[in-house]
Parts: sequence; C-alpha cells; structure tokens
Amino acid sequence: MARANKPPSKPPDPVAFNPAVQSTVEREIKLAIDPNFGPAHYNRANTLHEQGRLEEALAGYDRVIALAPRAPDAHVARAYALEGLKRLDEALAAADQAAAVAPELPRAHKARAAMLAALGRPEEARTASETAAELEQKAAKKAEAANPA
Repeated sequence: MARANKPPSKPPDPVAFNPAVQSTVEREIKLAIDPNFGPAHYNRANTLHEQGRLEEALAGYDRVIALAPRAPDAHVARAYALEGLKRLDEALAAADQAAAVAPELPRAHKARAAMLAALGRPEEARTASETAAELEQKAAKKAEAANPA
C-alpha cells in the first residue's frame, strides 16, 4: 500500500518555544508602538545589564528615569550598572536617589550599603544594611498580618 506524500512539517517557531526570545520580541513590539513605554525600556536595560553591556544598560536606565523619575527600581539598577563600570561615587548617588524616591524600599538601602562598602565606608554601609533589614522585617510582618494562616 502506497503512503500518501505528506508535506514536510514546518520547523517549530523559535519565538513560540523560547520564552526569552518571545519576551524580547514582545518588548520590541511595545516599544515600536509606544517609544515612551518605560517598562519595556527597563526590561531592555535589564537584559543588556545581564549581558554585561553596562554602558548600554545605563543609557536604558537613564531613559526610564527620564520617563518616570520616581521609578526606584530603575535608580537601583542604575546604581549597580555604575558600580560595574567602577563609577562608585555616581553609583552611590543613584542608590541615594532610589532611597529618596522610595524610603521604604529595602532594595534601595541594600544598594546604598553595597555602594558604601565598595567605597570603603563600612560603618555607613552597616547602617544602610541594618535599615534594609528593618524594612524587610517590617514588610514581612505587614504581609503576615494581611494573610494570617
């Protein structure tokens, strides 16, 4: 019995099977639709940062901050990018800005602690680290109270 000739199957769509590629494509589409979409710029900058492309990541974080000056995560990420570029005074200024924008955000104080430590200022780093720990405990208690077992 002869088998019917089937057309060759299509190769899988690399976007559909690769979440990282799919995320990148979605981000770029959002930016094409709205070049001022801050979250897409932030995600792009994070990707560049993860790839070690720190100057480009820094430019991305700067773009996010220009669009949303009170975005604390962008200030924190900017601080770490600057630290990677060995621009420690600027990194501390970025971490300070994050803490000023969101004083209850533990990540901002952790970034301050890291930058102060990198600058050789251990006492100030310890204080910033303690502040971050206190804020984390406070947040955990608040979450626990909101969701009792």
